[in-house]
Amino acid sequence: MSATLQSAVPVLRVRDVPAARAFWTDVPGFGMVIDAGDPVTGFGVFCRGGARVLLTARQGADPRVRDTWRNCLHEDDVAALATEIRATGAPIAVGTEPGPDGVREIMLDDPAGNRVAFGQFLPEAA
Repeated sequence: MSATLQSAVPVLRVRDVPAARAFWTDVPGFGMVIDAGDPVTGFGVFCRGGARVLLTARQGADPRVRDTWRNCLHEDDVAALATEIRATGAPIAVGTEPGPDGVREIMLDDPAGNRVAFGQFLPEAA
């Protein structure tokens, strides 16, 4: 193969686009790099470091559905990110010990019901 994949961009369905924009910029500290469309049909791309997420307006997004995470972004320092997010007052779930895969994770629920994991590969697992 000649092509190499570089990254993946999770697509998150949201019902309230302005609330989602505010959440992703204020809580995990992503910057908006693309703002397309109006709040009903719009989408936006948000970036922090090398990670990107795409938010898209969808009527079917159900804020009550929070069964498990559907997206995982890798972070170099999960503890520092957890401190930043806690400072905003947003609740997060923190894994104090790495899982069997050698990844330490925190979980964050956005207002649309999307659960996102931020994971850090620990050196001994790499």
